[in-house]
Amino acid sequence: MKPVCRIEIVIDALHSEKVVELLADLGILGYTLIRSVSGSGERGDRRGDDITGVSNNHYILTTCPPEQLEAVTDALRPLLERVGGVCLTSDARWLQH
Repeated sequence: MKPVCRIEIVIDALHSEKVVELLADLGILGYTLIRSVSGSGERGDRRGDDITGVSNNHYILTTCPPEQLEAVTDALRPLLERVGGVCLTSDARWLQH
């Protein structure tokens, strides 16, 4: 198994494309995006079933090599400070097949 850093991002749906672009700029092309997630945080409750999609959040899951994590978080921080959202990181092991 290969050691990696797991990166989980919850962000307003309107800004998820920007997150994907930031990741791609850093060479991270693989990710999973789950649309319309529900939850509650510092900006209040978010429902995943809003008809207009204006207040929907997206969940993005990706990984990077441990030595790249600081570059990823440095790139994401300004966006998250501006628009809100959550970024969690943890150590993980990738079962390569």
